[in-house]
Amino acid sequence: MALNFPSTPSANDVYTDGNGIVWEFDGVKWNVATGTAYKTYSGVKLKLSTSYNLTSTSTAVNFDTEAFDTDSYFNVTTPSRVTIAKSGYYRINASIFSSSSGSSYTISIKKNGSTELASTTIAPNQFSNFDEIIELVVGDYLQVYALDSTSTGALTDNSVLEVTRLGLPLGTSIPKAESFSGARAKLTSLYNTTSSSTAISWNTTDFNQNANAIGSLYWNGASPSRLTIYTTGYYRLSSDLAVGASEGVTLILKKNGSTNIDTVSIPPSGGARIDETILLNINDYIELYANDTTSNGSILADSYFEITRIGV
Repeated sequence: MALNFPSTPSANDVYTDGNGIVWEFDGVKWNVATGTAYKTYSGVKLKLSTSYNLTSTSTAVNFDTEAFDTDSYFNVTTPSRVTIAKSGYYRINASIFSSSSGSSYTISIKKNGSTELASTTIAPNQFSNFDEIIELVVGDYLQVYALDSTSTGALTDNSVLEVTRLGLPLGTSIPKAESFSGARAKLTSLYNTTSSSTAISWNTTDFNQNANAIGSLYWNGASPSRLTIYTTGYYRLSSDLAVGASEGVTLILKKNGSTNIDTVSIPPSGGARIDETILLNINDYIELYANDTTSNGSILADSYFEITRIGV
């Protein structure tokens, strides 16, 4: 059957052929959007089958059970590691539970045994959750480190480390369906809030990749408060923000400067995460607005605002 594509398409236009297959124009060429193009899942989920005893020295936790492992991320000869075999963008989700014994637990997530991605301290009968997207390259490995200050604590058998590949870096011959599409805008310095609700201007990005050929990035320094949509689809919006000690801050997640999606109040010296999945259309933009009561509030450096395209 002949394919009769529109003669003068614009980026993100779609065309349905006689077999019901949907094609999308990326600004240069037509690509299959549904039908025969499926994204291959790649990930691993490791668990503890029994309690894992700790000492007062921070040590990599050896996991002993694979719930699943699609791409040989785990090897029993290095049971503390999840090793990356293909460069890309990955979601790391670690939920670590402390037992009723012990006193003060320190839980850390590390890359390559030395780069600390996160660290937190919890008490007995609590849990630590780390959920973040990072770019990793071939040979990188991830580990959970833990200690208890009294050497009497343990991690319980519902502790889990899960790593999922979200997509590949853009490059020659990489299928669009396999490419990661998302951005994380962040603050590099203290951001002062006022009593007027104002969109936060972000300073830079940790990653900023849009899987279309015309290079329309989600974040642009010319509009530093916005994450802008160029392909209609479903998007995960997340943020992790910490507030200074002087004043609590109210955050409002907004679409197109007017439609409120979520509102969160953060107390002084507090923090908050926003996690929403919504349908967004071409040219929609997302912002985080912030205000306080006395114009003495602030949002700390390294706070971030993130978007990930889940599907179209």
